Amino acid sequence: MAARHDLAPTWLNANAAPYLPRTFDAADCEVLLEESRLRVLGAPLGQVFLMKLYAGRAQDHDDMVSIWPDAGFATAAEAAAMFWAACPHAPSDEFLVEFIADIARQASRS
Repeated sequence: MAARHDLAPTWLNANAAPYLPRTFDAADCEVLLEESRLRVLGAPLGQVFLMKLYAGRAQDHDDMVSIWPDAGFATAAEAAAMFWAACPHAPSDEFLVEFIADIARQASRS
């Protein structure tokens, strides 16, 4: 399937599974591709943002800036509250709201 659509061989993998939010619901996903034995779903951008926020890798920062305008959060505080609901096992972070607010500011300048 990857070769047929000119995708990298690792395009479909389980690397994101550890970051799947508790609030994730496959029913909210968009069907991106449907073949006879393959269905590819696109997660809502708000959920992708939360996954990237939890992963916290350097490469995720630019993605979060790009995603922010379409993620559906009204404020950084709302995004943080959604994060804690989605990832209640995440370590406490007193600076999370400010970190998200900085991402939102960067997105508004893009």
